[in-house]
Amino acid sequence: MWDIESDSVWSPFDGAAMNGPVKGTVIPRVPTLQTTWKEWLALNPDTDVVVWEPWPTHSDARHGHGAIKWVGSAGLEQMFIDTIQCGELDTRLAENALIMGIQVKGTARAYPLAEVRKGNNVIHDEMQGDGITVWAEPDSHTMGAYQRNLDGQTLTFERSGGTFKDVETGSSWNILGIATDGPLQGKRLTHADWHFMEWHTWASYHRPSEIYENPEANRLAPEPADLARLVEDLGAAGYSVEPEGEYLYARLPLCAQRGLTAAVNGKRLSFFVFQNTNDASDYGGLRSHAAQAGIAAVESDPTDEDIFTDATYAQRKPEAEIPHSELIADSAFLAVVEQAIGGGGGDPDGEKSYQEIFAGLTEAGYQASAGGD
Repeated sequence: MWDIESDSVWSPFDGAAMNGPVKGTVIPRVPTLQTTWKEWLALNPDTDVVVWEPWPTHSDARHGHGAIKWVGSAGLEQMFIDTIQCGELDTRLAENALIMGIQVKGTARAYPLAEVRKGNNVIHDEMQGDGITVWAEPDSHTMGAYQRNLDGQTLTFERSGGTFKDVETGSSWNILGIATDGPLQGKRLTHADWHFMEWHTWASYHRPSEIYENPEANRLAPEPADLARLVEDLGAAGYSVEPEGEYLYARLPLCAQRGLTAAVNGKRLSFFVFQNTNDASDYGGLRSHAAQAGIAAVESDPTDEDIFTDATYAQRKPEAEIPHSELIADSAFLAVVEQAIGGGGGDPDGEKSYQEIFAGLTEAGYQASAGGD
């Protein structure tokens, strides 16, 4: 980035002039939150909205940018890498790992969302003598980071009852660091100097950067009752279960209400709960590596590291070399999933599933098949 007045070059993350007449100048940062419209509106119901001016040649006013991308999607083109990298790609984390990057007194540290999840979406740490806490919403990529000291008192936080709470007073807090209930209602925590982004971008601008590793055992506890029961029942049935987190609701399949990603017997699976058995049947039957389990569907979901051959996640392995879970074909496993999630009927409006439509066309003598993933 550069400014028109002095033609100086600026870092988009630090707000510091890197070259030019005002080199060394730092612009004060305005705290921001990367979140979804749903969450933002819940936190700020009277918010104003900036509307794109219509462009005659592009209906979305953004030249199609983002049409096939989402937060944390895999894959870097070499042309893009060349614009951000000085040296080799830092492969200590996956290039698309979602992280909260924090700077304190010259120290840069990345807090992977996956590590915060292990602390049941709350962790505590110290940087240059400052006690900080990093939070994550359970079913989205929204994160926040704050100083723990408030009016001379150091607070300890936890995720409880669908909100963030401090142990000392029992006050409830939202992701903005504002106490919404309890003795501290109305108080606001001091905002840490954070940036939420993918690892490859943070690492490009912060060399070297420390990486936070959660020293505790995984304490993640899914909040929806059926997903929590799923983890418990699979463990009781003898399966090794390591939850990674609730599925980001912005990326849920159509008609899915919630989801969970977990490593089961060492291989990654995603579990989706649908509105009815028709929707679950369609997803389980029309995806290449998925199966229905009542109103749920289970899909083999290998990590990007298992899918791609290179650190930029640009070269995909042959399908036969990707380690999919065999459990999606295990009727005993699917029975445990169905029992844990609970029952449910077909479409309440009586509409047929795609599976039933394909079967009917086949019975009528037509060659009918799904188009795949």
